[in-house]
Amino acid sequence: MAEDTVKTVCDCCFAKYPLAKNMCPECGYRGLLHYCPRVSNALPIGRVVGEYRIGMAVDSDSCSVRYIGQAPDQGRRCFIREFFLQGAMEREPGGTVKVCDSADAGKVERALSEFRKQHKADRTWIENGTVYAAEAYRKRDVHFGKNDAACSAAMRSWVGKRENQEDIADYVVSGQFAYAVLCDGMGGLAGGEVASGSCLNKLMELREVLAFCDEAAIAGFLRGQISLADRQIVSYTDGEGKQLRAGTTLLCAVIRDDRLYFASVGDSRIYLLRDRKLEQITAEHNYLAELIKQAGEGRITLEEAYSHPKREALTSYVGIGNVKLIDLPENPIRLLPSDSVLLCSDGLFRALSEEEIVELLSSGKSPDAAAEALIRAVQKKELSHQDNTTVIVIRKNN
Repeated sequence: MAEDTVKTVCDCCFAKYPLAKNMCPECGYRGLLHYCPRVSNALPIGRVVGEYRIGMAVDSDSCSVRYIGQAPDQGRRCFIREFFLQGAMEREPGGTVKVCDSADAGKVERALSEFRKQHKADRTWIENGTVYAAEAYRKRDVHFGKNDAACSAAMRSWVGKRENQEDIADYVVSGQFAYAVLCDGMGGLAGGEVASGSCLNKLMELREVLAFCDEAAIAGFLRGQISLADRQIVSYTDGEGKQLRAGTTLLCAVIRDDRLYFASVGDSRIYLLRDRKLEQITAEHNYLAELIKQAGEGRITLEEAYSHPKREALTSYVGIGNVKLIDLPENPIRLLPSDSVLLCSDGLFRALSEEEIVELLSSGKSPDAAAEALIRAVQKKELSHQDNTTVIVIRKNN
């Protein structure tokens, strides 16, 4: 049977559509990672309540949340109404609803009594600490809004004059969420590639967790996963059973709505461009930082610090073993429309000046065109020692 005639059922709105399409044409759903919840405090899609499967939450009022559901008989769509008194009830991580404070109990009971009056007793049931009701489905009651992404992004990479490409990066953008990871590996033979690839895979495991977790937990998740990646790289051995002795720098950027969280280990950089002003928001973990500190104490001069032969030696990287020095602020940076976030390996900023980077990022080009322009500008320098170069450009759209 031809793929375009085979139907699948959307997990979000339960509409049927051709399997050949990569998204539901009715509601725009493309999988959990691309799902942008409209209603706060709603159950996640896919949850089963009673005999019904829950899809997207379409709306809410002061005392309930309404979902699209799938009826058990022949898979028909229906509405599921969940009693949830805003301000007086809260949802625990497992989905159970509870009263916030004992002082609210009377108010909740009165609202629940009204909720029961509005729905037939044979179509209601108790579950998750609250009451649910099944209602007839009317498509006119559902207005599927366009799921525009809050950000757009692009990535480019170039091996430069090196034999191996030890940079590796990836990103995902969906709804109000964006997540990007960039690793610049180091180590003999293929060690750098192994380290950067391993670290990227470990950090990308977090993409769904970071999309839906409480934002207060983001820093903890990143720190824990960085430690796991560090221990994994330390455990690697070469063909003779000796420790591989490889490592990688790491950049992570997480955007939720207009809030940017980030983590950095090593000397790769994240920049924020706003109104043609470029700000490096990550600290660098190299010996130069210690030398500058010594210069500030009058122990050496700044000229000596910047000319020191070991100034670029890393003081922290993933694979160092028991990594502790991680640039991981707890509080996010608020992004404004048209802000650009640039993640880059040292191949970029050692080839281009900040003025050149600003000009290429501020040209009004799309992230895709800007990323391409940055790499081309590095190539035009024709530097004999050019390192691997990788960039991820993320732009805040709205």
